[in-house]
Amino acid sequence: MEVAERAGEKPSGRLRVSCPVGVAHLFLAPVLGEFLRAHPDVRLELDLTNRRVDVIGEGYDVALRIRTAMDDSSLVVRTFGLSEQVLAASPSFVRERGPFASAAALQGVAGVGPGGAGAERPRWRMAAPDGATIEIEYAPALVTDDVHLLQQAAMAGIGVAQLPFNLCGEAIADGRLIQLLPGHRIAAHQLHAVFPSRRGMVPAVRSFIEFLAAELPRMTARANEHFRQMAGNADRG
Repeated sequence: MEVAERAGEKPSGRLRVSCPVGVAHLFLAPVLGEFLRAHPDVRLELDLTNRRVDVIGEGYDVALRIRTAMDDSSLVVRTFGLSEQVLAASPSFVRERGPFASAAALQGVAGVGPGGAGAERPRWRMAAPDGATIEIEYAPALVTDDVHLLQQAAMAGIGVAQLPFNLCGEAIADGRLIQLLPGHRIAAHQLHAVFPSRRGMVPAVRSFIEFLAAELPRMTARANEHFRQMAGNADRG
């Protein structure tokens, strides 16, 4: 942080933030204007990258992350809610390749998603209705960690995708996508921010964290309520 402020002064100066591309589009884009209008003396530098940055070593004030586990004990963590995940495919893909009535029916299916770790084949992990852990290997037709590209590919009938419900819920509701295996549960991703320390935190950083803490939980809660309603309907069906 380039400090242009002292204790008791209003937020100002440069604020360096690292954020995954999908998180920026889904969660930050709708609300960033409000933050910047409220703090016109802050210059926000938003670095969109899906790699895991070294917050301290690379000089970031804040890094936003979304993952199933929070593993950096050297940083302060502020959580903002859960992003539920679903498997989805286009109606045309389901007609041509399905039906996918079981996890076994999805083994080896054409899929789109991030590459596997190391030599590991790409796969989806989920819990079956009885709680058993299931892994489904898929044949990658498109390898990317950009969730917007994944959704577009899924809607185009390229393959099955694991998508955040915040992104694909509307497409499922209007029939452009079909949720697969609705009785199974993929581990939700935790949306959170990490930053070096609360001690000596300058006003721009503090204001940004508090702004996110006020806005993002409402966004995740709305999507998750819709997700629970949809899951309840699937269970009754």
